[in-house]
Amino acid sequence: DNRDESRNRDESHESAELDGKACSDAEVLESRLLEHCSRQGLPADNIVKEVYSIISSSKPEIESVLFDLLGFEAFELISSLISHRTMMALHVQAMRTESLPSARSSRQAFSAGFNITSSSEQQQLKLQRREDKKRRKEEIDQAGWLISQGVDPLSVRTRRDEDSERASGDRKTTFDGSVAGFAGISKVQLPAGTKRVMYKKDNYEEITVPAVTPAKPRTSERLIPVTEFSAFCQPAFEGMKSLNRVQSIVFPVAYQTGNNMLVCAPTGAGKTECAMMTVLQCIERHIERGVLKSEEFKIVYVAPMKALAAEVTEKFSKRLGKLGLVVKELTGDMQLSRREITDTHMLVVTPEKWDVITRKSSDAALTDLVKLLIIDEIHLLNEDRGAVLEAIVARTLRQVERSQTMIRIVGLSATLPTYKDVAVFLRVNIDRDLFYFDNS
Repeated sequence: DNRDESRNRDESHESAELDGKACSDAEVLESRLLEHCSRQGLPADNIVKEVYSIISSSKPEIESVLFDLLGFEAFELISSLISHRTMMALHVQAMRTESLPSARSSRQAFSAGFNITSSSEQQQLKLQRREDKKRRKEEIDQAGWLISQGVDPLSVRTRRDEDSERASGDRKTTFDGSVAGFAGISKVQLPAGTKRVMYKKDNYEEITVPAVTPAKPRTSERLIPVTEFSAFCQPAFEGMKSLNRVQSIVFPVAYQTGNNMLVCAPTGAGKTECAMMTVLQCIERHIERGVLKSEEFKIVYVAPMKALAAEVTEKFSKRLGKLGLVVKELTGDMQLSRREITDTHMLVVTPEKWDVITRKSSDAALTDLVKLLIIDEIHLLNEDRGAVLEAIVARTLRQVERSQTMIRIVGLSATLPTYKDVAVFLRVNIDRDLFYFDNS
C-alpha cells in the first residue's frame, strides 16, 4: 500500500511538472501570438480566441485556416502552434478547469475555448480574415511591381508609415468625434462662427453653421455676356444675358480652346453650362463655310445613371435643337439603329454602356468619330463603378495615341480633395485647365 501510494505521488508530481511545463510553453506561444497581433494591427482578443478554437477543434488540417487568419508573416508562429497543438489543447483544458476566481478572471478571455465566440463574432472574424488576405495579396503585387521598377519595397513602406504617423499627429476630429481620414484629409473641423447648443432634455445637439461669405471678385474678373459667343451658338443660351462667375472663369478654356479640362464645383454652380460651352466649341470646329460637317464628329456625354441620362438628353435636346443638332440617349434599355446613330450629333450614355461599345471592334466606326468625351460626376472614380470610368478614360487615351487624333476629355465633378490626381489622370494641365471652386 505504501509503495502504491508513493508511486501515485510520483506520478502526480511528474504530471504536475508536465502540466507546468506545458502551461509555461503555451504562455510563451500566447505572448508571441499577442505580439504578432499588435504588429499587424489585428484585434488581439478575437484572434487569440479564434486560434484556441481552431487548435481545440478535431479538424486534422488547420494549417491553411491559421494562415488565412494570421497571414504568411506568422509562418514560424504557426509552425510552433501546430507542433505544440496537443500542449496548447491541454493548456486550454487546464484553463477551463481552473477554480480560483483570480485565475478565472485572468484567463477569462480564453477559458471557453472554441465555444467562446458567438456567430456574429465568427462572421466578423471571417470578414476580417478575408480583408486581410486581400490586403496582403495587394501588397505582394505592389511589391513585385516596385521591384520590377528597381525600387526597394521596404523603403517605400517605411516612408509611407512615417508619413502616416506624421499625419496622424496633426489629425483633428470632426464634431462627432470620428477621425477624418477620407481621401487623405488630415484636418477636418467646423468653420469659425459655428454655434452648438446641447438639449439634454431631448438628448440631441443643434449645430448652426454660418453661411459662407462669397469670395471677392478678382480685378480681372468679369461676367461674360452671351453676345461673346458666335451668332451660331447664341440661340443655345436663349433667356440668358451673361454667364455666372464660375462659368465666366471657365469660359476662356472651355469655349476658346480644345484642351482637356476638369471642373470641380459644388452642386448648382453651373457645370452643365461649362459642358455646353465645350460642346459648342467642338461643333464650331466642324463648321466649314457655314456648313456643319456632321459626318466628321460625335460628342459623347457620360452620365452616371439612366435617370440622369434621360434628364441630360432632354435638356441638351431642347437647347441644341435650336441649332439643328440631334441629341439621343443610348443606355441599356434603349437601342439605336445605325441610321439613327449616324444622324445623331451627341450621344448621352451611362458608363457601362459606353464601356461595352468601346470594347466591341464592330463599333470602331462610331468610337473613331468621337471628338469630345464629357464625363459627369467624375468623382465616382472612388466608388464601386470607378473601374468602369477608369477603363473608359484609359481606352480613350489609348485611342488618341493609336490614331494620332485629338479627343477632348472634359471631367465634371463635385468638390473633391484629390482633384489634382484626377486632373493628372485625365491628362489635364494643372496650371491652366484645372478649375476648383469651393462653396465661396
